[in-house]
Amino acid sequence: MKKLLFFLLITSSLFQCTSKKETLSFEKLNSNEFNAGNRTIPGGKSIDSVKHAHDSCMGISFDANVVLAGSKDSLFAGTILNRRTLKVAGSLNELGFDFEKMSTQYIIITNPCYEKKEFHFPLKSIFTGDLTIELPNSASSINKELNEIIAASQDQEVRTGSWVYLNIKQLIKNMMDTIKSEKGELYKAKLLDTSNMVVTAVESIMRVDFIIHSNKLMSPALRAKLAEKPTAKIAGLKYQVNFYLISPDQLQISIDGFFPIIGKFMKVQLKVN
Repeated sequence: MKKLLFFLLITSSLFQCTSKKETLSFEKLNSNEFNAGNRTIPGGKSIDSVKHAHDSCMGISFDANVVLAGSKDSLFAGTILNRRTLKVAGSLNELGFDFEKMSTQYIIITNPCYEKKEFHFPLKSIFTGDLTIELPNSASSINKELNEIIAASQDQEVRTGSWVYLNIKQLIKNMMDTIKSEKGELYKAKLLDTSNMVVTAVESIMRVDFIIHSNKLMSPALRAKLAEKPTAKIAGLKYQVNFYLISPDQLQISIDGFFPIIGKFMKVQLKVN
């Protein structure tokens, strides 16, 4: 009987040891643990206004520690960066990740609400690169007039919405806890590198509308073209741009897409459960 009890105690302890499992743990980053650089969320009334608009629209707190907009480097959820240099070290694209197929495994919150603001500076200052627009199947004179109106306009209205919150922290954890491929193991090693951090969540907007005020009435030819609701491409922008006629001296430029605005950096550690 003693031998049996001893055997049961030994096998039980062995089972407890072997049943422990290593898993990823996402931890909050203190501000002194990474260098946000030009991605630092600014203070002041402007960001307070954005926070208020976001929180009232989404019903959740504005929870972010980095700006994702306004940079040539496109950062998305799952992107791994060096904490000091902000150099991209890896992304889920390396694994052939399909966000649509995996959509049931991450958190999405969205609401169809919009915010409208006025600004008084050239529209072209918002875009990187050369803001030259060529409407398809249009005379050069029409394109010339359109670009001159955009370049000369100092008074615009911008409407943004709707907000979309995307969190893939749990998805990354589930994938890395079971992944066996060489590329997956490499991505996991980058995640666990203490010099790195990862974007676990992004707050994005899905549409931007610009209302452009012309200093003079647009020509009949340009008004007729805008009435057709043409689309065009802008250099450096992967989404198509839509144009609309609002009035003889106003036009609308609309862009539908997925535009990350702010995000959350976190560090990753390996824990044993």
